[in-house]
Amino acid sequence: MPPILHKLEYNRVPYECTKCEKHFASWKDLLEHLGQSPHHGYCRICSNDFQTREQLVEHIRSVHHCCTICFTGKPSPSPFGTRIPRAFASAFRLHRHYCQAHPLQYCVPCKRAFTSADNLASHLRSATHQGRQVKCPSSACGKRFVSVAALLIHLESGTCVSGISLEDVVRVAVHVDRDHVVTVADADANACKGRYGIYGSLQEVESKLKWKGHRYRCPLCGKTYTSLPPMRAHVRSPVHIKKIFCCSAYGGCDLTFRTLSALCQHVESQKCTDMAYRSKVKGVMEEIVKQLA
Repeated sequence: MPPILHKLEYNRVPYECTKCEKHFASWKDLLEHLGQSPHHGYCRICSNDFQTREQLVEHIRSVHHCCTICFTGKPSPSPFGTRIPRAFASAFRLHRHYCQAHPLQYCVPCKRAFTSADNLASHLRSATHQGRQVKCPSSACGKRFVSVAALLIHLESGTCVSGISLEDVVRVAVHVDRDHVVTVADADANACKGRYGIYGSLQEVESKLKWKGHRYRCPLCGKTYTSLPPMRAHVRSPVHIKKIFCCSAYGGCDLTFRTLSALCQHVESQKCTDMAYRSKVKGVMEEIVKQLA
């Protein structure tokens, strides 16, 4: 907490601010002066008067119960350029304020505020609230995930003990999706085979990762990195695969994706609001996961 550089002093009759040497007709007028004057940093909760409004803001945020949404999301009410956070006398009053004023950005069970409604929605879809209901189709694995998208990321990464890889997911998805609910019309089950270009394999590509003076250069797309770890992560990622997955015209938005997990994340985020389309995607995803077992 910053030091209190000026302790409020006043005379009741007449009402006088001894710091500014000004007189006021009433106690209410004196408080209004303290709250609006650039020469005061007056805390209405504990009646401490700070030398600057910046010190007052730091005091409120560190000592009192401050609404982070009101503080970060609204324009400054102060003509002097420093926003004063809205603070409450108790945690219960702050909790009630969040529930009433920011229901789309506040998780009541967790008593946690979020910067946007989308962030709250993501939190509500997380394992904290949903649990891990989706089981890996491999009996040898047995891991559980919060969503189908999380399961697909697990499989596409090649870390599952079953040995299922991104290539397997693509092949099965194209085979299952005959009606092109999640794939483009010309989707190729062998789309992953060309991801390494003329080099044929990941090992061959990584053998070509040479230091070019001051950066590493990707032999497939020319993108450069200053160190080897991000360069390797780049060539191992799906970035060089053709986009064959699509949020289709069945009710989607026609966005295309390189991996099935990316499309699944897009649909699960409910950015495409057509319920019938989401239902179709869910059916296709369930069949793909079943076929991967």
